[in-house]
Amino acid sequence: MSTEQVSWAPMAKLVEQTASHPLCPITASEITKAADRIRSIYPSKTDFHFKAITLEEPEKAQLVPYLEAEHSGARLPHIDRKAFVCYYLRNTDKFHEAIVNLSQQRVESNVRLGSNTHGPGDWEEVLLVEKIALEDEGVKSEIAKLKLPEGTAVISDPWMYGSDGINDDRRMYQCFLYTRDPMNPSNEDSNHYAFPLDISPVVDCANSKVVRIDKCPTGAGLETKETQPSPIPPPNEYTPEHQYLRTDLKPLNVVQPEGTSFKATKSGETGEIIEWQKWSFRVGFNQREGMVVYDVRYDGRNLFHRMSLVEMNIPYADPRHPFHKKAAFDLGDAGAGTMANNLKLGCDCLGSIHYLNSVLSTDKGEPMPMENVICVHEQDAGIGWKHTNYRTGRAAVVRSRELVVQSIITVANYEYIMAFMFNQAGEVTYEVRATGIISTQPIDEGVEVPWGTVVHPGVLASHHQHIFSLRVDPAIDGHSNRVVYDEIHPMPLSDFNPHGVGYTVSETLIQESSGLDINYDTAMTYKIQNAFSRNPVNGKAVGYKIHAPAFQKMIAHSDSFHHKRAEFADHNIYVTKYHDGELYAGGKYTNQSRGGAGVRSWANRKEKIVDEDIVVWIQFGLQHVTRIEDFPVMPCEVIKVQLKPVNFFDKNPALDVPPSNQEFNHSTLVSEQHKQPSVEGKVDGKGEMFWNWFTLDACFFSTKWRITSHGVFVAFCLGVIALVIVLELLRRLHREYDRYITSKSMYQPIDTAQTTNEPNTTNTSASDGETREANSSGVNNEMRRSDGPLFDGPSAKQQCIRAAIHTLQFAVTYVIMLLAMYYNGYILICILVGAFIGYFLFNGDGIKVSIDTQQESVRDRQIVEDLIEN
Repeated sequence: MSTEQVSWAPMAKLVEQTASHPLCPITASEITKAADRIRSIYPSKTDFHFKAITLEEPEKAQLVPYLEAEHSGARLPHIDRKAFVCYYLRNTDKFHEAIVNLSQQRVESNVRLGSNTHGPGDWEEVLLVEKIALEDEGVKSEIAKLKLPEGTAVISDPWMYGSDGINDDRRMYQCFLYTRDPMNPSNEDSNHYAFPLDISPVVDCANSKVVRIDKCPTGAGLETKETQPSPIPPPNEYTPEHQYLRTDLKPLNVVQPEGTSFKATKSGETGEIIEWQKWSFRVGFNQREGMVVYDVRYDGRNLFHRMSLVEMNIPYADPRHPFHKKAAFDLGDAGAGTMANNLKLGCDCLGSIHYLNSVLSTDKGEPMPMENVICVHEQDAGIGWKHTNYRTGRAAVVRSRELVVQSIITVANYEYIMAFMFNQAGEVTYEVRATGIISTQPIDEGVEVPWGTVVHPGVLASHHQHIFSLRVDPAIDGHSNRVVYDEIHPMPLSDFNPHGVGYTVSETLIQESSGLDINYDTAMTYKIQNAFSRNPVNGKAVGYKIHAPAFQKMIAHSDSFHHKRAEFADHNIYVTKYHDGELYAGGKYTNQSRGGAGVRSWANRKEKIVDEDIVVWIQFGLQHVTRIEDFPVMPCEVIKVQLKPVNFFDKNPALDVPPSNQEFNHSTLVSEQHKQPSVEGKVDGKGEMFWNWFTLDACFFSTKWRITSHGVFVAFCLGVIALVIVLELLRRLHREYDRYITSKSMYQPIDTAQTTNEPNTTNTSASDGETREANSSGVNNEMRRSDGPLFDGPSAKQQCIRAAIHTLQFAVTYVIMLLAMYYNGYILICILVGAFIGYFLFNGDGIKVSIDTQQESVRDRQIVEDLIEN
């Protein structure tokens, strides 16, 4: 899997590591080589339809010693790279699977599979089936009977045909038809699930033809009716341009000013190792499962060899033909990798994000780039732990942080957001969020049925289940593990328990492979343990417990094809002994499957699983009783499975997480959003302000004015310096203006004519020096010092100008005071720097004025002395 960093976010630390690895996902060149090797064993003109070309993972007996050598720094043993290939000879039902040894450039095995074994769908095939259905003359004839407005766009949703044992041996698709809004046919994003039709073509994939056109019942019974015009319901759109959007929602930014806390190490061309908060693991990606994590360790200790979501089944409640076959296996029938979203296109991940790319294969055996199919990011997870000593009032609190490894798939109408979450307490969570658009079908006006909900005029959403299977290959301090379960029981009334309040916890060991259920009434908790590794404090076996939510298991009858095919859906937990190749809970090939090739069959071998290499299959799900609030797009339904340490550590492993405080978290009082900074938002227990050195995400004056980059912060600092310099400039301007109006009142013009009529008292024979001295005394200058009062005060106009300059000074001073109140070290330094520069540039006039005043006093004394002598 190749990687890409987001240019606009602080990047994860990316380290190059060029050595190849047995778990690296298949590369583009390896896909090409594998397809070429398959072609080489057939005649040159053979046309292939490749379903999957992906990594064939090494046998565990080879892989475990390799991983241990890798972690110990020992010499690595050689393991051949291999590809798994499944393909059809195009336009036939001849389905094959093969193993290609890429290291040795040879086909190790190539087997044609038997009847009722069908490959998964792929995008090219789905698009072809849509085209076949809509271009069929019989389908066109049925659509014409509806008399839809001219230009109406008809949409086909191909579903895997499913199984009911009735003429279903050939590989087929059942297509359900809809229209986009007939009144707005140009809107390509129109919600066509608001306009379902009762026409359902069946397409044979081998001969690429419509073999049957089913009619869907629209009443409360089994009856169908002839195609005829029907009222066109109003549209029901989900896109934002069709909504009256809220206007009171303010931005919520996720910012990591110093970048991420995790490190991504690239391994070979496609490998990726993630390290974060003592966790380390490899991330893989393939066509079937999508996201896979390998070799999961905490602080160097082995925890899980491999984890992935391996299957989901969505059986629907409508028992009538053709809806009775709706039971999608979204991973086995299509593939989580194939359906993965490009996460960079939306706001699927927030904060500083690390994206991972991958490559899958096309139907022609060519590489198909899959960009940004996994995102890795950190998120706040609320309070991790806290205690307040009520005697002293001291609170110790730590916020929990999670590392999220996330992928999102779109399966026609549904979306699934799937994520592994690792926290600082050594816990792993697997979360699924189900959203998207519920699958719909037509219903007559006024009809209600107990297996669905009318969500729009003429639109029925059938109830259905979502049942998931998470495969956990544990390695708790090694690969010899066991499964036990705890139960809580009340003590009987006795002399020892006279008040009837006592209860005990008992532990039971699972001896053989089996399907297990959780009794929530006894708080039954399953644990994976290593009996050979003991806790140093209490001597108990180290382990991890499973927290799985309660859900209603497969409702369909045990004799139904739904129940037979979804082998994992009848128990909360399955435990099996490890065997290479047993990866998928519903079997390797689920398309129109018959059952008998999944985890139920493997568990029925009743193998010994005590202190063995085992696999734990955890089922979880939701019962989707549809509601009108789920349409036109459903809010996320969230379900989680957690794996938590039990006696694995000697104390809370999150004790060393730094405490939560204001300096680290940068929280802001709501009061600060609407007025100047509130002292109470900054004060500690001693009534002193918090000194800080915030840069990114620093907020001044308003919560909307946040520093978003280092460049913006530098510019802001320069602006603060300039502002203080402007303050000194305004002060100088005020002084200069005062001098200007004072000088105008102290010196006034004299009558030069009167001066020339007076007798010249100057000695004409005096030397030039004496003449210059007389002139410098000011007696005969045109501007002469006034004999009246020195200053009568400024005029009204002059006082207005002085007040305006003072107001500017006051405003600038107030802004600088507000900046200083944030107690940001960088800003305070900038204020001091600005004061230094401003004073240096604009405050030299004080010395000059002092000297001029002294010279003027000397001249005045000289004039007085001359007058006395005369």
